[in-house]
Amino acid sequence: MSQILGGTSEILLVHHEDCAALGDPADDLRACLIRLRDNHELPHTDVVRGFVYTRGGALREIRPERAEN
Repeated sequence: MSQILGGTSEILLVHHEDCAALGDPADDLRACLIRLRDNHELPHTDVVRGFVYTRGGALREIRPERAEN
């Protein structure tokens, strides 16, 4: 909605360390980032960034591993 109606072109995803629903928030975030980058229905997927909000209140950037072709 944000990209189509609001004109945004970047995606920022934030998970938090204390999420009881996830075993490893960083691993889940990596998977989400890859799915977003590979989504052909989104108009803009060039800038997709992810962060984990730590218990100390900091944001730690998570970068997914890219498969070599």
